[in-house]
Amino acid sequence: MKPRIPASLRERKRYLVFEIIAPQNEEEKEESCCSNCESYVVNERDLLRAIWEALYSLFGDVGVAACNIWLIDFDEKKGVGILRCSHRKVEEVRAALACIKIGGRPLCIRVVRTTGTVKAARSIARRIQPLNISTK
Repeated sequence: MKPRIPASLRERKRYLVFEIIAPQNEEEKEESCCSNCESYVVNERDLLRAIWEALYSLFGDVGVAACNIWLIDFDEKKGVGILRCSHRKVEEVRAALACIKIGGRPLCIRVVRTTGTVKAARSIARRIQPLNISTK
């Protein structure tokens, strides 16, 4: 059996609860966070690929390894997800989320809250109501 690392020696993590904001029609597009938003069909695989591409383009191999990201949960219907990262790289991951493009078009991602436990992150993600998104 593999020996377990004591909690005092483990790397600390943070959980970013985020939501995807994409307007469904032209009226909502005018009220959205930016003028480049369009309707998107976002699935977990495309989102994860876009997050990795944004991280690599901003920080390179060493920076991505230090971020230690992992997509914990993503609800395609609500457009809400939880992303785990290193506690020292929260700001870098937030910057990468702002630079995401899917299909050559920018995607608006809003980080709702950063927590220290996955239990709190799931609680926050459950309470988020979908606003103006168009997903599967």
